[in-house]
Amino acid sequence: MRKIVLKFAVLALAVLIAAPVWAAKEEKKKEKGARAASRAFELPTTITLSAEQMTKLAEVKKEFEPKLEVLATKQRGILTAEQKKARQEASKAAKAAGKKGKEAQADIAAAMKLTDDQKKQQEEVDKEMKELNGKIRDQISSFLTAEQKANLTTKKKKKDA
Repeated sequence: MRKIVLKFAVLALAVLIAAPVWAAKEEKKKEKGARAASRAFELPTTITLSAEQMTKLAEVKKEFEPKLEVLATKQRGILTAEQKKARQEASKAAKAAGKKGKEAQADIAAAMKLTDDQKKQQEEVDKEMKELNGKIRDQISSFLTAEQKANLTTKKKKKDA
């Protein structure tokens, strides 16, 4: 009887120790999705929003953040753990080699060794993400002034150059 109680106590202790670790991992996954979602709502520092515009931006965030998080989760689910590790290592190697843009992306894609099905899924999620980001930009542009819109497009042109 003592052995059973002792084993149960050890098991309970192990669960109590492991539970916060599992919870922390889940929180980290949620944070990644939230970070990706929050970037869609970033505006250049040259644009200052009025109180009314801030309220409208909050409404847009409330509407679209859950959709962005779903897409981010969907995107993370496409790759296996090995592919994620390969992507991370290839990204570090490309950065260390001074590669940027398409050259770095090609190296990373080659290292991940995506299947045709994964490539198709990735393209679908990327397309959905691009459409959703376009809708978000349209919503945000609808309440910006002409001057603020000019600052928004100027930043894009500088970035492209």
